[in-house]
Amino acid sequence: MKKFYFIFFFLVSGFFLHAQNWMNMTYTNTVTAIERSGTNWWVGTTGGLIRYDTVDKSVTLFNRGNSELPANYINDLAVDDKGTLWAATKNGLARYESGRQFSVFSYNLGFYSPHVFRVKNEKGKGLWVVTDSALCLLNGYNLKRYTVDSTGNRLDNISFIYPISPHGVIYSQNNRVMFLDHSDKFSDFHYPGIAPCGLAYNGLNQLHVMDGSTNGGFYVQTSQWNYYNKDNSPLPDNQIYDLKNDAAMNLYFLHKNGFSMKTATGDYWSIETGDVISVLENKYTTAIYPDTLGALGLVGGLMPYTLKENWDGGYSSHFSFLKIVNLNKSPLKTNDVRNLVIRKGKKYIGTRGVAVWDKQNHLIVRYDSTSTVLTNSMGPMDVDAFGRIWVADVSNRQTSSPGRFGVISHGKFTEIKGDSILGFYVEGVDAIQWETTGLSPDTTGILWISYWGKHNGIVWYDGKIWNIFPDTTYAPTGFTQFVTDNNGIKWFATMSGIYSYDGKKFTRYWNVAPIHQATCVAKDKEGNLWFGGKPDEHSGWQGGLAKFDGSTWTLYDRNNSLIPDMYVTSIAVDTVGGIWVGTHSGGILKMLWPHMMVIDHRTDSPLDNDFIRKIIVDHSTNDIWILNNNAGIFVYNEKGIISTGIREKLETSNQHFATLYQNYPNPFTENTTISYVIPGNQNAIHVELSVFNLLGQKVNTLVNTTQNPGKYEVPFRPDRLNPGIYFYRLNTGNHSVIKKMLLAH
Repeated sequence: MKKFYFIFFFLVSGFFLHAQNWMNMTYTNTVTAIERSGTNWWVGTTGGLIRYDTVDKSVTLFNRGNSELPANYINDLAVDDKGTLWAATKNGLARYESGRQFSVFSYNLGFYSPHVFRVKNEKGKGLWVVTDSALCLLNGYNLKRYTVDSTGNRLDNISFIYPISPHGVIYSQNNRVMFLDHSDKFSDFHYPGIAPCGLAYNGLNQLHVMDGSTNGGFYVQTSQWNYYNKDNSPLPDNQIYDLKNDAAMNLYFLHKNGFSMKTATGDYWSIETGDVISVLENKYTTAIYPDTLGALGLVGGLMPYTLKENWDGGYSSHFSFLKIVNLNKSPLKTNDVRNLVIRKGKKYIGTRGVAVWDKQNHLIVRYDSTSTVLTNSMGPMDVDAFGRIWVADVSNRQTSSPGRFGVISHGKFTEIKGDSILGFYVEGVDAIQWETTGLSPDTTGILWISYWGKHNGIVWYDGKIWNIFPDTTYAPTGFTQFVTDNNGIKWFATMSGIYSYDGKKFTRYWNVAPIHQATCVAKDKEGNLWFGGKPDEHSGWQGGLAKFDGSTWTLYDRNNSLIPDMYVTSIAVDTVGGIWVGTHSGGILKMLWPHMMVIDHRTDSPLDNDFIRKIIVDHSTNDIWILNNNAGIFVYNEKGIISTGIREKLETSNQHFATLYQNYPNPFTENTTISYVIPGNQNAIHVELSVFNLLGQKVNTLVNTTQNPGKYEVPFRPDRLNPGIYFYRLNTGNHSVIKKMLLAH
């Protein structure tokens, strides 16, 4: 029975809301690691895991929105003796199973920390794993953990590892290079360099160490340490980004615009640089898989190559480079998405420049630093009813860091320079917001700008002239966001309090409203105003979520709500009146009053982390667009209808195995429905659908019969079950799928 519990626990280590309801758009063309298994290249990127099939040339993306991968940023990859892929991520060590399923190993296996930096396979011994607190050896389900070495130094800052089968592992830590054997003995190589950041060991018992100091180059340890750089070796430069050896123990050095290869005997160098290989020019190389069938990872994709060696009286080699494989499966160019505006079905994305998408989320046009005077670091942005994009660089009042400001109209950018155009000094722009004033949102409106310079304040543009608020006692010096209530009064959220403006005068609610630093504001369907706040421990100011119903202020904090973090970053109201509250480090609080639910990255959703930059509702589809910090864009639709605009090959395994969907609704209180599909290529098979509690005990059997191919929906009523987390398992002979559901109070 214990064995069942153990296996069950790993099978359910996916995500609570993982279903067709979620989609994650990420940028995947920055490679972090490369491995090969059979005919597949496995490529770790900053936005997910890629499988490239060299036979049919298909590219399959695994990320938080479409699989059980625990994190989008892949730190390292390894293939074990059985050909199984392992991925090191910040949320655990992931083992690929089949389809889109991963088993995730973290605290459940004995790791002290879920953050896994490195993973490498030692043949016949297991996987060496580096976390932020230990060096570990994983053999099957047996974990051996090292937290200190023989001299008492903590093993909490290991940067690189290199297994030497069957002896142990070499690792680099700070300015040391050490060896750990299987008898738990530590040996010091007494590395003479400054910053070891790459290791390789060849068949001549020579240890090569890449040095990350300003001098660069590499060291070789034989009977003593020897240093090599471009002055005393064929190295084309001293900037080495990766160092690896292939199965034949040839050494490969990865440079900024190319790489070089040194044979195992050391008597021949093959130099390939960006000056020789035109396809590598101006391409930043990030990773390498060295072999006769090798590949380079780039900022821009994967470039496979073939190495042919000849001996015709002298050694020679020839590298044949194939076409760069584009790994990116979304229109994004970075996962750092700062802004999103939806107008008439179009999406305007603020990343490195501004990308404009159509209704199907296909890229229409992109504006960046090549077409404007703006940098690629986007600040505030909004789009008016005429499709003009008002945008500014990131600026910071505290550090006096200015940013340019202007408008993109008909494909042309016009910079607005302050004194010369506006008549007052503008050095930086904090916020931009378009307000519709007419009955039709396509006709009239006003653009509002929060600016700073010699003076700070608010200006507005009515399409003809720029206007500035008079400098009065109660006028705010800027705003983060504003709304207009049902009485036509504007309410400004500012970092110096909450203000209202009735068209004639300002009213400040400093000692009335419970929030002093207001970060955002929204109006719900009943006309209530919701303000998000930022806490300040030094001043004693509390953040949280404040509601104003026209007469009474109510603060929602941890004492009277489920709010996961008192630093609120964004508030949005969906088409059915649900309120979505994004926080700085706690994920999302979803409220359909009086019901509350927390959505975070650990258990309840595929979110990559709990820093929510912004939440936007597409009112034409009720899609919830979520900007997750450095994790691209997540889109959620309660009915699971999301237009991705991404064409992707279907998983082969999905055509042969039954598919189990997330129950709906989830969470649920009285009833929910579980759906599954038996694929058409199956004959009638025996199907069992069961529900288990957290202990792995079966509490209900919903289906236990033979069924033909087709889609089935099974209602579940949790009679006599206590609120909490439950699991439901679909068993179809030799295939099982398990998902998680929440029975609410």
